[in-house]
Amino acid sequence: MPIFEYRCLECGEIVEKIQSLPVKNLACPRCGKSAERVVSIFSGTSADNPAGGCAPSGGFS
Repeated sequence: MPIFEYRCLECGEIVEKIQSLPVKNLACPRCGKSAERVVSIFSGTSADNPAGGCAPSGGFS
């Protein structure tokens, strides 16, 4: 199952959840306020590695 990241709109806490599908908002475990889904740094792309994530540079063969 994939890991989704959420950031609390009130305290800024980052929460990682293993879920089959993402939810738009969930309760922050620290303060109980709403946390919204954010794009994980791990899943981002860069100029050096346009495939993103842990794929080798240049994508898959």
